[in-house]
Amino acid sequence: MNGELTDILDLPPIIRIQFLCVISHILALFNKKGLITKNY
Repeated sequence: MNGELTDILDLPPIIRIQFLCVISHILALFNKKGLITKNY
């Protein structure tokens, strides 16, 4: 997992931001379906 995270950090900032946006959208979709409970 750590290797994947460092690969993401090596990407250009714009691509990194888009990638994070996509991840947050996916997490939001899962959250609506109740598959993920966030502990924030």
